[in-house]
Amino acid sequence: MRTPAPFWLVAGLMVGAAMLASACRTTMVEPFPLAGPVPQSIGIWPLPDENAGTNGNALLSDLDRAVRARGYRVPSLAVGRQLMLDSRPDGGVPGSSELEAIGDILRVDALLRLDVRRFDVDDEGGRFRSASWDLQWTLLSTRGGGELWSYEHTGSWRQRDTLVENPHRAFDAEPDYVPIGGDRLPSFRSVTELAAALHRTAMDHLPAHTR
Repeated sequence: MRTPAPFWLVAGLMVGAAMLASACRTTMVEPFPLAGPVPQSIGIWPLPDENAGTNGNALLSDLDRAVRARGYRVPSLAVGRQLMLDSRPDGGVPGSSELEAIGDILRVDALLRLDVRRFDVDDEGGRFRSASWDLQWTLLSTRGGGELWSYEHTGSWRQRDTLVENPHRAFDAEPDYVPIGGDRLPSFRSVTELAAALHRTAMDHLPAHTR
């Protein structure tokens, strides 16, 4: 009969395996520090950047949710858009002197604006095939604190040639899990899904708000 392994050895192996699994699942990101007091609430500039073209609204998708996941109070995009349209029908980008008024309208301490320097998409034939982008997220104080934080991201993505999609996957689901050693290229079905992933990446660099 085989002699059981010592308890300390079994426990050590279990702890080591757990730490390895945790390391494989988690990527530590060091947030960029804020250049001023941490805001309690953040509003999203809800009007699309003209450089985004027809993809403007899709690019804003889930940005409010990504900021909310960092612990801030965030009015929904729909609410913010309606409030802004009611007060600024021209839809112009706000100047520094207007930020306080916008903060009062949205009842927020800061405004997050997505600037689209470039966004190109290949969706020929109705299938989302590739995209390239140059984006910047900028957090502006509505209480006179100026620019608090910014993050830039330039990149590209192309759908892998052999893609087996799950037709029952929720539209807002996280990207599919990829086992160790598997194909790590994410798949996106639309600009909306890609934008949501980019927002999550950007907000990983925004300091979390702890209440």
